[in-house]
Amino acid sequence: MVSTCTRIRSMFRRPDTTNTLFYSSLSSAISCSITTSSVSYIRTCRIYCRVFSEFSFDKNMAHTALGTDKMNANWETDIGGMRIKYKDKSETFTEDDLKSKEPFGQFKAWFDEATKTPGVLEPNAMCLATATRDGIPSARFVLLKGFGPDGFKFYTNYESRKGQELAENPQAALTFYWEPMRRSVRIEGRVEKTSSADGDEYFRARPFHSQLGALASKQSAIIAGRETLMIKERELLAQHTEGQVARPECWGGYRVIPRSIEFWQGQSDRLHDRIRFRRREPKDKPDGILIHEGTDGWVYERLSP
Repeated sequence: MVSTCTRIRSMFRRPDTTNTLFYSSLSSAISCSITTSSVSYIRTCRIYCRVFSEFSFDKNMAHTALGTDKMNANWETDIGGMRIKYKDKSETFTEDDLKSKEPFGQFKAWFDEATKTPGVLEPNAMCLATATRDGIPSARFVLLKGFGPDGFKFYTNYESRKGQELAENPQAALTFYWEPMRRSVRIEGRVEKTSSADGDEYFRARPFHSQLGALASKQSAIIAGRETLMIKERELLAQHTEGQVARPECWGGYRVIPRSIEFWQGQSDRLHDRIRFRRREPKDKPDGILIHEGTDGWVYERLSP
């Protein structure tokens, strides 16, 4: 604390009047807070920084002098020390550990393991990232409803924000994170709608109240409150019986057709394992060192963490 006070004083012992007045007005308060308690000192530092911002001083210099440079200038919560242990060096993920030389087989191996891992409640939960034509991104979690060589499938409202963004920019990224396994999968590719028949088939398989929910909600539209949805749901319950709800035209499926799929496994030393599959390009010359020959038109390579 004493050294911090010394730094503060040395910073404001300058010939200009503003610094002199500022130092004079705060010096006694800072000295008093240091001798009282660390809590008082921190409070004084915060007051000091607020007042300091009214003057034409360098904010970074102020935080350095106060010893608050480790805090965010806007007083956001510092969570830099939050971390957990990942895998150790005896549990690495190498090219020899691949279950398949194409990504769908490898994904199935990891997905099947995730479904059996305690703590992974929804292994099919994935973050879907889309963007506008101008590149403004948005992301949300949705549920994977099918996957295979044709791609990764999910269902939603075509008039929602993601639906509108996919209409003008049919590219997306998916991310799975299975925390108990310390594993993640990233998928990037183009997006296309599934057929109406596919949408009908899945919609019929949904629970009755989920079907009504799709009818009741004009997804992403602004509403007055939850009661708006409850009123609409009651109206629909009076109009429909179970097994007789037709899929609305604004609702259906999408398929993400991947051009790259990355498999990530965390390591405690942060030297994480990353193996990426991507579609082979004419210029590629697999050498078994940097680029490895896969199957079904894929190559794979290791990425630096």
